[in-house]
Amino acid sequence: MKMAIAFKDVDLNFNLTINQTKLHRVSYKRLFYRTFDKKRFVYSFSFLAIFLFMFQILIDGNSCSNVSTCLSGNCSFEDTHKYPYGIPIGNGSRLPIPGTNQRLPEVLIIGVRKGGTRALLEMLNLHPDIQKVPMEVHFFDRTDRHALGLEWYRHQMPFTFEGQLTVEKSPSYFITPEAPKRVYKMNSSAKLLLIVRDPVVRLLSDFAQIEATRSEWKKKPRSFEDVALLSNGSVNFQYKAIQVSMYANYFRHWLEYFPLSQIHLVDGDRLIWDPWSEVRKTEKFLKLQPKIRQDQFYFNSTKGFYCLRTAEASKCLADTKGRKHPVVSDETISKLRKHFASNNRQFYVIAGRNFSWPES
Repeated sequence: MKMAIAFKDVDLNFNLTINQTKLHRVSYKRLFYRTFDKKRFVYSFSFLAIFLFMFQILIDGNSCSNVSTCLSGNCSFEDTHKYPYGIPIGNGSRLPIPGTNQRLPEVLIIGVRKGGTRALLEMLNLHPDIQKVPMEVHFFDRTDRHALGLEWYRHQMPFTFEGQLTVEKSPSYFITPEAPKRVYKMNSSAKLLLIVRDPVVRLLSDFAQIEATRSEWKKKPRSFEDVALLSNGSVNFQYKAIQVSMYANYFRHWLEYFPLSQIHLVDGDRLIWDPWSEVRKTEKFLKLQPKIRQDQFYFNSTKGFYCLRTAEASKCLADTKGRKHPVVSDETISKLRKHFASNNRQFYVIAGRNFSWPES
């Protein structure tokens, strides 16, 4: 009886061992296939990423028509416009074009807000020797960002070849008291572009943008007179948008650090109806070869302003540009013109240029 039980125990243990062995074999097979599937997935994904990358490079055309050509150092200045922050190589990574570096800007568009700074930047970027910074960095007007240092600022810049000019624009630089000194410490030889327009027109455009932003935040709409005039009908000097249009007050600060020879004034009103001539003057100021052509500007009758034409496509400013201005009475316009008249004349004197803005 005991022998029978012993044999049964041995048989049971033997069967258990066999079953465990089979189970391990199955587990090893599953592990093998899972590993194989993962490897196959990685290989397939990598192949697909390379294919898409090569396809993108191919459809971009020009001297970067294939990645080997571009990465071997045969890209042109124009190619940095396509890949300002390097050539995308998948997985969010980018590879700088050989021979390029991120450099601190030599040119700054310092203002003025709602004067046409974005339009000017896009127009200048038609020139192969110019590389724009696509976003507003706000390095010189925000203390928190300025505290990050010049190396942080440099790493916000696009990659450029030696000889290309990096152009950054942040309109609030113009009205920030600390900005002139900060820019001077970065580069005392920097060239500054200041685009100005009729102060009243600029004010109306500013108000339109402010109200559009308030509308997005579901805030109650206001009339222009509610904010621009006091209850007694006089001009509200405390309204910030009115202060921004008093150009002489801010321009004096910049002249404390930079000579007028390093500052180019762009006529923002003229830029709207005759952009090419204003851009040509700016090319000359920057000592660039005149490469921006008149046929690269065309009037878009639907939008009501000029758009840009490149070899690849046509480009207009965003719909947020060119907003409809508020309807304002002639009496209010006259009050504002008289308010700005004295400051305008001061600006003409220190700027060495008479813009002849209306005074009544």
